[in-house]
Order: sequence, then C-alpha cells, then structure tokens
Amino acid sequence: MKTKIALFAVAGVFAFALAAGAAAIAPNCRMLYYVDNSNKNCDQKEFCGMYMYRGLRTYETKEACLKDVELKADVVSTTAAATGAKCNLWETRISDRIASYNGSKDSSTAAYLNISDRLSELKNRLTANGYDATKLTADLQTLGDKINKFVADYEAYMGALTESQSYACGHSNGEFKAKLAEARKLLQVVKQDHSDIKNYYLKAIKPDLQQLRDQIKKSQAEAASSTLQAPDQENSSSTN
Repeated sequence: MKTKIALFAVAGVFAFALAAGAAAIAPNCRMLYYVDNSNKNCDQKEFCGMYMYRGLRTYETKEACLKDVELKADVVSTTAAATGAKCNLWETRISDRIASYNGSKDSSTAAYLNISDRLSELKNRLTANGYDATKLTADLQTLGDKINKFVADYEAYMGALTESQSYACGHSNGEFKAKLAEARKLLQVVKQDHSDIKNYYLKAIKPDLQQLRDQIKKSQAEAASSTLQAPDQENSSSTN
C-alpha cells in the first residue's frame, strides 16, 4: 500500500514537473501595438515568445505608439532641416571661394607675367648693347616654366572645387567630402608654386640682375676712363 501511495506521489510530482515545464516553454503571447521598418501605422498584433527583431518597437497602447512615431518624425524633420541649412552654408562658402580664388589667380598670373615681360625687355636691351645676358636668358626660361606650373595647378584646384558643387550635399557626403579634401591638397600645391616663384626670383634672378648691374658699371667706368685718356694723348702729341 505504501509503495502504491509512493508511486502516486512520484507520478503527481512528475505530472506537476511536466506541467511546469510545459508552462515554461509555452509561448507567452501578448497583443501589442508596434512599428518596424515596414510598418509605421502603429498596428496591433499578437507577439509570442522571443519576438524582438531589428527595427521593431512595441507599445502597450496605441497612443504611446503614435506619440513616439510623431516624435521620431519630428527628429528626422529637424535633422533634415539642419542638414539642408548646413549644405546651403557650404555651397555659399564654396561659391564665394571660387569667385575669390578666380580673382586671385588672375591677379597673381598677371603679376608674374608682367615681371617676366619686363625682364625679357631688359634682356633684349642689354643684349643689343653688347652685354652678356646669358644667365638672365636661362632665368627667364625657368621662370616661365614655374609660371606655367602655377597656372596649371591653380586650374586643377579650381576644377576640383567647382566639381564638388556637382555632388548633392547631404546625399553624396562621401564624394562631396572626398572632392573637398582633394581641393585642399591641390591648394597646398598652388601655395608651394607661389613660394617657389618668389624664392627663385630672390635667390636666382635678383643676384643675376646684380651681376648685370656690376657689369654695366664696369663697362661704363672703362668707357669713362678711355674718354679721359684720349684728350691727354692728344695734348701729348701736340706738345711733341
């Protein structure tokens, strides 16, 4: 009898364990309002077990769902407006910079060419008067090459800056930023070209011009000395 009671007790415990286990593994289902990547209407449906997935948000009430969706929409709208304002600012800055650097390019190029033209005229006059302007001739060739490089690099910089405007800011951020970065690097090349021209004038052309001045002074001094000696020779001949 005791054995039979014990068996019933074991069976009861086993049944209870099965029921508890079944309850534990049975899906816990709830009716919830939700939104996800494909539904923004705060619809209601039954969710059971481990129902969460990427993009899903659930709510106890539809009011809470609608309020959150509205808040998210406001954030998106505000972000879009901020992005648009930032893009307009960038586009204005780029347009202003293009206009400014176009004027700077033209004025700088004109200044360099003016120096080159004046040096070329000086070289021609000196050569016509019998002076040795070989170094100045070589200087002019090198200066011309440097000016041409400056102009070409400036055009490349302006091209990259202008091309950045063709990308829709806020929609092609990768390309837009990449083109701006390219433009900044090209601007550094332009600045280096300007520095090279300045240094070449100071360290090469200016010393050669000084040598030409010394050559002219020496020639004029020799001519003056010859002029002074000629009357003395004439007087000496007359006395004899």
